[in-house]
Amino acid sequence: MAASNAALAKSVTPLIAMAVFVTPDGCDFNSYRMGDRTFYGKGLTVDTSKKMTVVTQFITDNNSTTGTLVEIRRLYVQDGKVIPNSKVNFPGLLDPVDSITQKFCDDGKKAFGDQPSFQNQGGLAHMGRSLAKGHTLVLSIWDDHGANMLWLDSSYPTDVDANKPGIARGTCATDSGKPTEVESNAANAQVIFSNIKFGDIGSTYSGTPITLPQAPLPPGYNPPTGGNPTTTTTTTTTTTQGPTPTIPNTPGATQTKYGQCGGVGYSGPTQCTAGTTCTAINQFYSQCM
Repeated sequence: MAASNAALAKSVTPLIAMAVFVTPDGCDFNSYRMGDRTFYGKGLTVDTSKKMTVVTQFITDNNSTTGTLVEIRRLYVQDGKVIPNSKVNFPGLLDPVDSITQKFCDDGKKAFGDQPSFQNQGGLAHMGRSLAKGHTLVLSIWDDHGANMLWLDSSYPTDVDANKPGIARGTCATDSGKPTEVESNAANAQVIFSNIKFGDIGSTYSGTPITLPQAPLPPGYNPPTGGNPTTTTTTTTTTTQGPTPTIPNTPGATQTKYGQCGGVGYSGPTQCTAGTTCTAINQFYSQCM
């Protein structure tokens, strides 16, 4: 599992390591690459010039620590607000989801023309089996001697039109990121990681959930004729035991079996696939079961 963050781009990426020099592609959710250019950066929704809390949630098919990993969710807490992850913003090409599932990985690889290395090694289910064996959390500042980190915060591959979906990943120049220059020009770069927690979903943070506005389409993207319209989000409130969760309604989108369908801070599909029902597990999480 890798989470890479820069001033203008970030990516949460499950990876399955192999005995090779170059780690093969994982399944990344980079907000900029997924079409939302207003979400993460200095002065944006998640303001990278300010302190933030990053929350990653690992969700299994039976909502237990022994189930099969089926979803990885990301949210942020900043200035007392719980900020849901951005949604994929390529209407007519990809579903407007905001988390990593096997369907997201499969659809994204196909739409962007990426190699299915992650799927070939077992995908999310295999990632979950690996996590069950125990992992070590490593936090660091690093540079990239293989591709100059262009895969994170520039346009990559560099010889492809940046307006093609999946190519633009951040605003850095395609000739930037050379390790010799980074290590020379930013030798004193530093970051502080603190207040690290782990626990049950919803137990490690607090704040007021917000709903994100619809992001404008990325420059140069024209939805396919007859494609799905850009999804708008409205907010309704339902009453359960304990605090009242805010459950957005996303018309036209259907959540897969075992996927999340509601909860505080959630902004994805609330309608479950046929044969399943959206079941409240707690105020922070409802699941199609």
